[in-house]
Amino acid sequence: MQANEYLLETIFWNIWLNAHQSVGENCEIAITFRRQRHELEILISDNGEGFSPELKEIVFQQVYSTKNSSGRGRGLMEIQDAVERLDGRVELYEVKPSDFRIRILVPLEAK
Repeated sequence: MQANEYLLETIFWNIWLNAHQSVGENCEIAITFRRQRHELEILISDNGEGFSPELKEIVFQQVYSTKNSSGRGRGLMEIQDAVERLDGRVELYEVKPSDFRIRILVPLEAK
């Protein structure tokens, strides 16, 4: 599948929104793009606390929010859906012990 504006906007809007809601107005987001063979690897981190090991298996599988009731809790699932529609995958990667961040892999060429 070819990347389109809607899917890319969904991914990056939700990344920004999730980080901003978690960290607050002093949020800083770092995004690194690297080519890994036939895929584009996108590593995302912010100056927040990251994800705990307990959340690694569930954040993309169910509604999850760090906010009690003010957040919808669907941002990570929306990111995952958009990435999968690009024939990619999204996961958490460990930057240091018990500190997980988001990693997105998408093919560089359409299938």
